[in-house]
Amino acid sequence: MNQTLLYCFRKIHHYLLSRSKFDIHSPFVYKIYSQILKDKTDYPEYHRQIENPTKRKMTLSDNDLRLLFRLAKYFKPKTTLIAGTMDEISASFLASGFPGTCINYIHDGTGLTTESGMFDMVFVSVDLPGNHIRDYFSQIMQHIHNDSVLIICNINVSKEMHELWKEIKNHSSVTVTIDLFTLGLVFSKGELTKEDFILRY
Repeated sequence: MNQTLLYCFRKIHHYLLSRSKFDIHSPFVYKIYSQILKDKTDYPEYHRQIENPTKRKMTLSDNDLRLLFRLAKYFKPKTTLIAGTMDEISASFLASGFPGTCINYIHDGTGLTTESGMFDMVFVSVDLPGNHIRDYFSQIMQHIHNDSVLIICNINVSKEMHELWKEIKNHSSVTVTIDLFTLGLVFSKGELTKEDFILRY
């Protein structure tokens, strides 16, 4: 099966398996679903960021970019890490969601050291091949805390990324994952039961 057909198959599969609000029994995930994923507010920041011609190098859909804004607005990360090639427009949406965040960039896993500290939010860029993301993930897990949010792009774009997403879900430190098809949200909250969600927004 070629990549295009496989991608379409996974999209249909995701649609069929995705849960409704009535199937979400985790209060933590239900808040994310109702207050972030289903937030239909037309924030003025959406238009300022997307219409800025100097940052129009699109790597994510408008819908995904707006979700980045809402995630930052909800979680209010004081420190944000962007892993991979710098994506200005994604960074702009994250920064406008919570202007108080301090954004850091790394272009390879060796950019993280013991002095790098901990990050409240980590965004793994869309342009990294799966084997690089695997290396990044191993490094990043040493720099997140109980309330950190990890956002991984293109989790269903290829067989390699699909397999990597399975590995991430099975990681011993990961308790909750949310598969949004194009983006994956990862949490390592020790107080939560290990569970994986497939949601639409």
